[in-house]
Formats: sequence, structure tokens, C-alpha cells
Amino acid sequence: MRPPRLPRLFWLGAVCYVTITILAATHALDSLDRATYRFTVRHHHATLTAAARHLTDFFSPLADSGFLAVGAATLAWIRRRPSIFITAALFEGVMAALVLSVKVGIARPLPHTPPGGQAEAFPSGHTATFLVCFGVLALIATQPGERSRRVALTSVGVGTVVMAAALVYDAFHWLFDTLGSIALGVALLSLLWAKLPPTRQPRPPTADDA
Repeated sequence: MRPPRLPRLFWLGAVCYVTITILAATHALDSLDRATYRFTVRHHHATLTAAARHLTDFFSPLADSGFLAVGAATLAWIRRRPSIFITAALFEGVMAALVLSVKVGIARPLPHTPPGGQAEAFPSGHTATFLVCFGVLALIATQPGERSRRVALTSVGVGTVVMAAALVYDAFHWLFDTLGSIALGVALLSLLWAKLPPTRQPRPPTADDA
């Protein structure tokens, strides 16, 4: 029996994530990241910087995980399906494990820290957690093919871009820290999308459908 094929979007996200990780580990991206850093610093505005900091402080990895836990637990209770919460916890856990292990393995310094300071820039935990937690919540709360799913996923995508931009603008992360996290999140969410069963069974055909 042939194993089920993984979605193309999963492979695209996974390949992009692995590629960016290798380039970050070998310092091949440093010049581009520093150029972006210098550009954002030259264009800092006090109001925008404060807004970016408030946004990233509010949507911290801990807060995002809390939103997912509460949302998944509520859906699991309403639908009487504990597997919903288990699935959400599994994907959030896999994401966190991948992010933390790569952070330790690469030990890339953050842009705002002095030499020898905190070295856990890549990948961005804020970006990955936001995308995966709210993306998982959007997928488990909606049905395939429904407009609500498209709206929810579009909102998560826009929110992720805003989060990544805020982190880079505030000089909290390098540009490719956030791009690597987005690639990782896309891979995980596409895998969940392909494997998640519908929460409602299709309506059986009736005589009126003939």
C-alpha cells in the first residue's frame, strides 16, 4: 500500500525553511539582514516603534499558546471531540520543539543585543507561534471549502505579516528570522489542512438532488 502523498505546499514550506536555516547557520544571510536592519533604524518613528513593541508584547508566544489552548479546548467540548485539543497541542508542540532546538543549535545573536549577548534570534518564536497557533485555530474552527475558512486564514496571514514587520521594524529580529518562521508555519499548517478530517459529515443525497 502506497503511503499518502504530502501536499505540495508542505514541501515548499519545508524546503524553504531548511534552506533559510542552512543559510542563516552559515552566515550567508548576514549582509542582507544587516542592510534591512540599518534601513529600519534610519526610518524609525517613535509612534510606530511604540506600536510595534505593544503589538509584539501583547501577542507573545505565551499569549498565543494560551489563545490556542482555550479555543481548542472550547471547540473540543462543544463538539465532544477531545481529538481536536490533542491535535492542536501536537502541532503547537512540534512547532515549539523545532523553533527552540534550532535556536539553540544556531545560536544566532539578536540584532539589538551586544556581542556575547542573547543568541536566540533564528527562527523567530513570536512569528512562528502567532502563525501556527492562530492558523491551527482557524483550521479546526472552520470547514473545508467554506468562506469562513478563507477569511480566517487570510486574517491569520495578514496578522503574521504585520507581526513579522513589527519585529523587524523594532529591531527585535532580523528579517530572515521571521521569513524562516513563516516557511515553517506554512509547512505545518498545510500538513494539518491536508490531514484534518471535516467536523461535519456531508449531507446524504436525497430525492430532491436527483
